[in-house]
Amino acid sequence: MSKPYPKGYFKEIQESLKNAAYEQLKKCSNVGDMRRLDRFYKLKRNGIKFLSIEYAHLLKKTKGNISPDNFTISVINDTLDIILKSKDPHEIKRSIILAKEKIRFFK
Repeated sequence: MSKPYPKGYFKEIQESLKNAAYEQLKKCSNVGDMRRLDRFYKLKRNGIKFLSIEYAHLLKKTKGNISPDNFTISVINDTLDIILKSKDPHEIKRSIILAKEKIRFFK
């Protein structure tokens, strides 16, 4: 990735997740399904929030000149793909924990 994400990119993703969660909540038939769905989307939202914060730190640190071979941006991109595509909460949680450790290790 040679250019930064546009301003508000992570907020747009969170809004689309919120809308998707609302649509699925309307289809739920019992409280257990609603709780499971709430925990799943909360995990996704928290993961995106973490990536947003790390991206802001990276943008500030590099003064907007993020090189495409930067390790932190590749971790952010890969983790964001996993968060958005995965249907398994355990896989999402593992990828967030791994991203935190990778970023912390290479700071």
